[in-house]
Amino acid sequence: SRLAAASRTLTLIDAATRQPVQKFQVELKGIPQGPMRGNEPAFTQTFESTDGRFAWQRAPAGKWNVTVAAERYQRFHVDGVSVAVDKATREIVMPLRRGHTLRGRVFDQATGAGIGDAWVSFGDSNVPKGIEDMMRQRSEKTNDDGTFVLDGVPSGDTVVSAGAQNHARREIAVTVSDDTPPLEIGLTTGGRIAGMVVGPDGTPATGWVMLVDAGVNWGAKLEDTGSFSFVNRRAGRYRLNANTAVGSATMDFELAENEIKEGILLKVGAGRSVRGVIRGLRPEQLEQTMINLFSQARSGGLTAQPDAQGAYVVRGVPPGRATVDVDVVGARHAQKSIDVPADQDVVLDFAFPAGGRLSGRVTQDAKPAAERSVWVGSPGGRSEITYRGRTAQDGSYEIEGVPPGEYRVSVERDASRIVAIASDAVVNFDIPLVQIGGRIVEDGGSVPIVGAGVHVIGVESQTALVRNYKEADDFGQFRLTGVEPGEILLTVYKPGYEMFREKIAYSSPITNKAITLRKNPGVEVRVQSATNSGPIVPIFVTEQLPGTEYGISVWIGVDRDGIGHLPSAFAGSTLKFQRSGSRPIVVQEWDGQSLDLKFVSR
Repeated sequence: SRLAAASRTLTLIDAATRQPVQKFQVELKGIPQGPMRGNEPAFTQTFESTDGRFAWQRAPAGKWNVTVAAERYQRFHVDGVSVAVDKATREIVMPLRRGHTLRGRVFDQATGAGIGDAWVSFGDSNVPKGIEDMMRQRSEKTNDDGTFVLDGVPSGDTVVSAGAQNHARREIAVTVSDDTPPLEIGLTTGGRIAGMVVGPDGTPATGWVMLVDAGVNWGAKLEDTGSFSFVNRRAGRYRLNANTAVGSATMDFELAENEIKEGILLKVGAGRSVRGVIRGLRPEQLEQTMINLFSQARSGGLTAQPDAQGAYVVRGVPPGRATVDVDVVGARHAQKSIDVPADQDVVLDFAFPAGGRLSGRVTQDAKPAAERSVWVGSPGGRSEITYRGRTAQDGSYEIEGVPPGEYRVSVERDASRIVAIASDAVVNFDIPLVQIGGRIVEDGGSVPIVGAGVHVIGVESQTALVRNYKEADDFGQFRLTGVEPGEILLTVYKPGYEMFREKIAYSSPITNKAITLRKNPGVEVRVQSATNSGPIVPIFVTEQLPGTEYGISVWIGVDRDGIGHLPSAFAGSTLKFQRSGSRPIVVQEWDGQSLDLKFVSR
């Protein structure tokens, strides 16, 4: 990217004292475009300023994601900053929150020697992390002697993770303050999980096996002998999901520290079969179609793909209630529920009717809104078949095969409209920048609460389809759209703070709502299945408000002692607790008192 004569003025201040931050590093990183990500250009420069102001006089012109780092401050992120050539731009004031410096060493437990080039990171234990989250998580490399420095770590409870080549990853819970001593993180080579997958007749199966570790999937292709192996595994609870041409199987188990668990045998194909034909799709669409079956009697899904004629079969389905999804990648989605008997297979066909082409353009504040999902379904929001597309860089979209009828067309959760489609149709959207917006700060001060979850849901029939969620940015600001006139419930929550709730009779945009949150851990929840080894796994809580089917869902962190905390504002609601690999627990009309939860494996 060529450097242009462009500039942008920014000011850094301490979020609590409002005094300038005088030495800092600024990184500009290109905004990802399209599906190929990870190679965006980046420019970094260090500044010193007595008043906290700086202007990158020869910054690359364009739009950039900006990250600011300063010693003993948490990193500050702001996306989509415009740098213009020969054009005055609005000054941005960035309030940096105080952080701490964690020091320590990563070493090999067997030899005591420091491990160089290991990675160390810190993060929130209140939400599970998939592979993409782990890749995006900020991390530092250790020195040759295994020592490391993590700067800008927030106060309070956090999770520090460490990993190295040929070693198992490890997580430790840390309470961070100025007095936190240096960390000593010992790594081992870890355990090994190995076995084979066979079909109903005992012969080796071909396909894939997935190892699920605290919500993260690690895949391996089965060898010709049906065998598989996973090495350098940490202690904890695991699930194996095998998907093959002759069926699927699942196994849950515990792995002890450095345990070698070999000889695992997964036999696929046991159970009934669900088979059928998918009609109404072109050959190239069938190639991009996946059938997913979810059974209430087991964890994990079963998958299959149709052949060139649209025929499919899902094997190994246990008796009981199940849901079958047909997903045509990026185009259509169909779903049906079935009851699988214990003594016979099920025939289930899907037909996608012919239809016209729906097209249009999506903008936000009159600017193209790229990479937004567009959904077409029934006006009531519950459809057996839905149609979908995605906007291009200029905001345009096309969806084919929509039969005549009345539909609700939605752009994600940000805008929707009921339209009657007779043949080909054009539906355009211009999404406002904000319908409900404001700023969230700590009670009694001006420090922004970054990452607070902001939920808006409709609580009457008129607003039944209103449901949106955003997280407060590094300024503590949030913007929500997709709100329709009527009664809604606004909820703001971040673990460690008291939940904020307010019913609003919405009729016109609310753009400057000020919300303060008080520090309050909430009501104690004791999870009896917690172990002292393995990853720290949060629980997922879904709320149902009294007298309605509405509510929100949040993640609740659980420490090594199995202790978590619920927001007291959930009192009176029915709560459903879920944890990976376990049966859900339902608490009717929670009385607001502490809970003991004992999860049982599925």
